[in-house]
Formats: sequence, C-alpha cells, structure tokens
Amino acid sequence: MKNSIIALSFGALITSTLACADEANSSSGLYLGAAYNALSIEDELDFKTLDLQLGTRINDYFSVEVRAGIGLDGEEYSELASFYDIREKLEINQYFGAYVIAGYPLTERIRPYAFIGYSSVELEYSVSASGIELEEDFSSSEADSENDMSYGAGIVFSINDALAVKAEYINLIDKEGVALDGFGVGFSYKF
Repeated sequence: MKNSIIALSFGALITSTLACADEANSSSGLYLGAAYNALSIEDELDFKTLDLQLGTRINDYFSVEVRAGIGLDGEEYSELASFYDIREKLEINQYFGAYVIAGYPLTERIRPYAFIGYSSVELEYSVSASGIELEEDFSSSEADSENDMSYGAGIVFSINDALAVKAEYINLIDKEGVALDGFGVGFSYKF
C-alpha cells in the first residue's frame, strides 16, 4: 500500500510538472507518432519493426516519450535434405521503452536530437523439424526478454505546426557485446 501511494504521488508530481511546463511554453505539447525500423544484431540478423510513440515536449529542448513496438519479420533459416526439413526462426515479438529526449531547434522546421532511456525487448526463437527419418514432427519455441539502457540520435523535420517526419538511429539493447540497433523513419502528430 505504501509503495502504491509513493508511486501515485510521484506520478502526480511528474504529471503536474509536465502540465505546468506545457502551459508555460507554447512549443510544448503532447504528440503521437509511429516509426518503421530496420534493426539488426551485429549486422547479421535483420529485423523489421513498427512502433507507436507517445510523448510530450516539455520545452524547446526536452521531451519525454514512451514507445511500444512489434516485430514485422525476423530471420529464418532452413536446412532441407532428402529425408528431413529443419526450420529455425528468430524474431522480435514486442518491445517497450521510455526515453528522455534532448534536442536543439536549428531552424523553425529542423531539430536534431539525442535520447537515452530504458527498453525491454522480447525475442522468440522457434525450431521445427519434419521428415521421414523422424518418428514424428517436432516443434518448439522459447521467448526471452532482454532489458537494457537504450540510446540514439536523429533529426526531425516539421512539415507544419502539427505534423513532422523524422529519421533516427537507435540502439535498443547492447548486452555482453551483442547489440540490437538500426535505423528508422517515422512521423509524429502534435495535438
């Protein structure tokens, strides 16, 4: 109960701070966006993802944002032989992240930015085998989540006061020397 009260108080403090910042600065505001990403693990395993983004501009220089994404396709390997067929697949099921974004408006329309935050990525590995040499077909899958600090950089081009497009580099996870990173393009709409 005590932890719930502390969490609610902290949430109310953040919400009221963001609301005050929003009223104090006309360049701030809530935005919703989407992005298509081409990610890879060590430039060997490729993944395509789609994410939704919800954020708020605190002022001209800082924003906070949450993202939720899904994998569109993953890496698939097949070994075909005379008497059996083995298929392996690795894919991103979903990912979530929260980020603090710092940017600098170069002009009214162009704003480069960098961000840092925390992401959770769920990867799924599946394997199936069938064939004459096997007594029965076999299939198995296992999902595992990886959590890590995330970072990236990009550039936003504002088409008008509400609509913007962006391109960015993102490093979702980098654990034990294995990085899941890549590039994305997207858009956002400011309310």
